[in-house]
Amino acid sequence: MGIESSLMKDADGKDIDDFYEMPNGCICCASKDDLINTLDSMLEKRKDIEYILVETNGLADSSQLIQSFWLDEGLCSKVRLHQAISVVDTLTFSKKLESELVVEDKDRQNSLPENELLLRQLLHADKILLNKVDLL
Repeated sequence: MGIESSLMKDADGKDIDDFYEMPNGCICCASKDDLINTLDSMLEKRKDIEYILVETNGLADSSQLIQSFWLDEGLCSKVRLHQAISVVDTLTFSKKLESELVVEDKDRQNSLPENELLLRQLLHADKILLNKVDLL
């Protein structure tokens, strides 16, 4: 059950109408078709959309998410991946890089050590943003 849409408010405190949540929660654990179908649905309702930002949490396997956008031209989706951006918490980066903690998805199909997941996120990123550099 998603809770984010009920928390999303505009500057006046009103609900944001154009907030979409995936039916199964996490886009890495949900059916990959759900993401593309949701984005296509958004584009059908709002023809003026130029870009859509898809945000994941720090445990997302970006390689799986990126593969969702590798569609056969025959599927006629209007969705194209422009770029993948990874944000690195510079305060915890070295600790996580050494971590052997295993991160498991809901279905336990893609269990990965945290350090491997971190490296995957960086390897698949077109841009890497360094966060908290002012605290180093």
